[in-house]
Amino acid sequence: MPNRHHDSERITGLFFRVLLPVVGAVLLIPALYTNSAVAIPIWLTSGLLMLTALLSYLLPQEAQPRLRLGFAIALTLLGALLATAGPQMGVRGSMLHFSILLLFVPMAVMVWNLLFVDRARTGLILGLLLTLVTSVMILRWQNLNLGEDRLRVVGLYFLACLVASYVGWHASGLQRRLLDGEVDARHDPLTGLPNRRAFNEAARRGGHGSIAVLDIDHFKRINDSYGHEAGDRVLRAVADVLQDTLPAGQGGALFRWGGEEFAVLLPGQPLEAARELIEEVRREMSARSFVGREHITLSAGLSTYPPGGVIEAFGRADAALRRAKELGRNRVELAEPA
Repeated sequence: MPNRHHDSERITGLFFRVLLPVVGAVLLIPALYTNSAVAIPIWLTSGLLMLTALLSYLLPQEAQPRLRLGFAIALTLLGALLATAGPQMGVRGSMLHFSILLLFVPMAVMVWNLLFVDRARTGLILGLLLTLVTSVMILRWQNLNLGEDRLRVVGLYFLACLVASYVGWHASGLQRRLLDGEVDARHDPLTGLPNRRAFNEAARRGGHGSIAVLDIDHFKRINDSYGHEAGDRVLRAVADVLQDTLPAGQGGALFRWGGEEFAVLLPGQPLEAARELIEEVRREMSARSFVGREHITLSAGLSTYPPGGVIEAFGRADAALRRAKELGRNRVELAEPA
């Protein structure tokens, strides 16, 4: 993922792993000097914050989005409970509680917009709901000694949360546009495959494996006979066949190198296994008909690469591809040993 995605992860990580336990610990201070019945909501809130922070440390990365969504919903529901039933439960918010809310909630609604960058409306709605329920909760607290200023203070608190939500919404929108731009810069707009820039980035990773360079045979004839739109359809169809034929889950990567040429990286694949795979792709392609019921064939060159040697291996595979063309096309040729 792009670096800006990792920046967002760091921001939300600080919120969940640093701010949550700090706020949870501060909440416990007045609870220790309060009778048990009144302290129950405080203990619940602190426990939710502490548990979420702990799980954020313990759970794997793929579980983090579900944890954070669950926390956002649970905190909003807890706020709604305290707003509606808090006075009956004996909750009497203090200025310390108000100060914590003033610090925590605006930051939460702003972070949620960044957290749910791929589900912008979810983050916005959760933030606005938390703002609403906590505003009602403050309004119903009995011992803040705000007097006639109660509505004004709650209004300012509500406004602060709205401003934070607005900032978070626009920051997440900017982040989405940046992410989309970086994704577009690494993908071919016609086929949707990663492009040469993405290939060069992948080539810098470690490990060994095999690399194949494939080319559509007689592609110029297709353009000359049926037009460039037909050529584009063939390129998209070839990309689809390559994606369907290459096995998923084995770490391979398919790229459109340029024109009618494609590259396939097969990390960890020995030469013979890679050759069988590319032969399967070639056979599958030659069995299908495209524009004008013509059969499209592929030629391919194949080479292995050591750690850090992808670019050199590409040159050898490309030379093997030229040899496949010279020997009659619709075939796979192995590169000369390095």
